This record gives sequence, structure tokens and C-alpha cells, in this order.
Amino acid sequence: MLYRLYIDESGNHQLGPDLPEDQPNLRFFGLSGVILSKDTAMNLFIEFEKLKRKYFKDYDFDLKQLVFHRKEICDGKGPFRILKNDKQIKNEFDNEILKIINETPFTLITIVIDKYIHYKNYSGRAFPPYEYCLEVLLERYCFYLKSVDGKGDVLSEGRGGKEDQDLKTGYKHIYHNGKHLNKTGDLSSKKLKDYLSSTEIKIKKKAENIAGLQLCDLIVHDSMYEILEEEGYHVGNKSNSFRKDLIEILQTKYYKSSTGKIKGLGKKLLEKE
Repeated sequence: MLYRLYIDESGNHQLGPDLPEDQPNLRFFGLSGVILSKDTAMNLFIEFEKLKRKYFKDYDFDLKQLVFHRKEICDGKGPFRILKNDKQIKNEFDNEILKIINETPFTLITIVIDKYIHYKNYSGRAFPPYEYCLEVLLERYCFYLKSVDGKGDVLSEGRGGKEDQDLKTGYKHIYHNGKHLNKTGDLSSKKLKDYLSSTEIKIKKKAENIAGLQLCDLIVHDSMYEILEEEGYHVGNKSNSFRKDLIEILQTKYYKSSTGKIKGLGKKLLEKE
């Protein structure tokens, strides 16, 4: 069977000597990957579109596609204003989107890096955070594909200009040379080619209304912060009923071993004090 890994990020991927120790949004970087089969991705798109048309009837779908974006939904901005102005509608919408996430068969992998510790330990030899996380994410994606006897490709949300080009270059380097940043584990170029069906990473903008990218966008922030809290970091992330319910659902979605182990597979923290 063919699969696709949809990738989105949370936090800032910049690295340097001035990283603040006490600002989680700048200190940490997370990369989540949602694995969907082709049929599941199509069904998810249909369910998302039904939900959009149910709750955002005043939106002109003929002129522009409506895209789920976590930050805009949380802030109640743009077409999502109704969620801020009407608590009952917000609760109903939250429950329905949680239901879709819960009932959609997908596998989640989230890689988080503590950039502050990474730079502190390696300084000028530190790895680029995005490429480092991508390499570890691809390794686990290949583990998954091997376990289901499948092949798959990778689609990431575009970040624009030079960043997209760097992402394409980084992916190609990993594909043709195997792992080169993180030396633990085993991911040769041959193994990558056994499981990855494309020599290039696909990059699409959020505005292109791709369901897998929207699902990943809705998940990545809370997944990253949950991993940090689980590892003992006090990141001050505000908790609410939606977040608690989402995190509970995600425990059933993380990539895990046959014995149910998630840590190190579906959840991975790179660098730690």
C-alpha cells in the first residue's frame, strides 16, 4: 500500500548563541509527521470540507478555499471569528473536529529538539534543527513502512524561498546518502530507497487546502508541548478541555512498538539537560 507523510513544524528553527533559555517558543523546535494512506487522506478531506461548510456558512467558498489553521482557530481570527463570539458553536465545532481526528486512521510521529542545549553542547558544530529533526523523522517513517510492508513519499508545508530550497536539498542528501547527522540507529541510503517512493520531497503551501497538512497543523503544537512536559520541562502551556481531549486521542495515534512503547518511536526528544 502507498502512504504519505505530511509534515508541519512548531516553534522556531533558527539556531545560535543568543537562544533564550526561558522562552519555549524560541528554545524548542518540533517537527510532526502524520502518516495517511491515499484513501484515508481523501476521506479526511471530505470530512474537513463538510465541517467547514457546516460552521462557516458566510464564507465564500467560490472565491477562496478555507483552510484550517490552528493559530487562527484559537485566536478566532478571519473566518473563524464565530468561534470566538459564540461559545456554544465553539464547543460544538471543537467536539466535531476532535471526533474527526479520533476516527481518522493515521499514525503520528513527533520529533522535538532543545536547541538551547544542542547549541550549548556543540556550538559551531551544531546541526541545523529542521534537517536534524527531519532525518530522525524519516528514519521512523521507514520503520513504519517496513512494519506495514508499504512504500511512501513525503509532503511538507512550504516555508518559502531559501527555506524550501534548503529542505529539498536536505531531503535529497538524506535520500542519497542515508543518515549523516544523527549517528545512532541504522538508516542507509539503500534502506531509504527501499521504502521511500520519491527522490524528492513534495512542498505545498498551506493555502492549497491539503487535508493531511491541516491535520498536522492542528496537532503539532500540542504534541510538541506534551512531549516537553512529559520529559520534565516546565513550558507553561495553557491547558484547556480541547487540548486535554486532543492529547488523550493522540496517545492512540503515536507510532509504537509491538509492545506498545511510544517513547523513542512516536515521540522523540533530541538533546536534553
